[in-house]
Amino acid sequence: MTLAEVLLAAFFLTTAISGMLLFFSQAMISAEMSRDITVATAHAEYILEDMQSRDFLGEIVTTDWNQFAVDQGLKTLPQETIDVQFANEFSNPVDVKVTVGWTKRLRANKVVLDTKITK
Repeated sequence: MTLAEVLLAAFFLTTAISGMLLFFSQAMISAEMSRDITVATAHAEYILEDMQSRDFLGEIVTTDWNQFAVDQGLKTLPQETIDVQFANEFSNPVDVKVTVGWTKRLRANKVVLDTKITK
């Protein structure tokens, strides 16, 4: 085997291993992002479920949901924010939008759940 053949084989081997490492690192980042989306969705669903358990719409629209999330230990994502908006607080059913935002790897992410709640 000549030196040129050895160098060529080493080049191909290095290229193949580098490609596989890049693939696995991207797969790990994707799995981490999927986990974050699942956690954010669970936090929004937790808030919506608590709204459903309340007896009156007045209780729902006057609750400080951000503080509720802190008290329940829901803010576990990096720089997590939870925003609850009501389209018309006096209608029945009331339109609810729960937005969970977080920042990871200098990228802002968010999950938004919209629903209607009636009592």
